[in-house]
Amino acid sequence: MLDEPFSKLDAALRAQLRPWVFAHVRERRIPVVLVTHDEQDVADPQRVVHLRAATEESPSHV
Repeated sequence: MLDEPFSKLDAALRAQLRPWVFAHVRERRIPVVLVTHDEQDVADPQRVVHLRAATEESPSHV
């Protein structure tokens, strides 16, 4: 579970780490639950769950 993993990073470090983290996750086929308020943190999600509305949507609806 990644809970706001990039929220405390400055923009330059965030831009550098996001691709690295998601490449690592994809290469190793690691299931991840990512909690975030920043839609930019979500890279190519398979499913998206909006907790406020308690609905699950396909990534194309985000």
